[in-house]
Amino acid sequence: MYSQAKKDVKAQMFPNIEDQSPPLTTDTYICDSARTLLIYKNEGTGTVVVEYEGRASFLERIPDIEDEMYQNNQSTLRIRDDGVAELAREQVPFLTNCEQQMIQHKKEFIN
Repeated sequence: MYSQAKKDVKAQMFPNIEDQSPPLTTDTYICDSARTLLIYKNEGTGTVVVEYEGRASFLERIPDIEDEMYQNNQSTLRIRDDGVAELAREQVPFLTNCEQQMIQHKKEFIN
C-alpha cells in the first residue's frame, strides 16, 4: 500500500514521465497536538507534496530564501534550518512545531 501511494504521488508530480522521474524522499513529521504531516520531496524539480489529515497539496520551492520554503496559491510549507516545519494556509499557520521522525518500516517475508 505504501509503494502504491508513492507511485500515485509520482504520477501526479510527473504526469508525462514514466519511470524516469527522480526518486521521492518521504519525511514524516509529528506536529503540535500529535498531528502528522507527510512530505514527499522531489529534489530534482524543487517540488513537494504535503499530506495531512487525509488532504494533499502540491507545492513548489521558493528560490533564494534562507529557510526551505514551498508554496502554492493557498498553502506555504516552511522548513527551518533546525529541521522544524510549519504548514500555513492563506498565511495562517495550522500545523506548527513539526519535528521530523525517524520511521522504520517493517518488512515481512511470506513463503
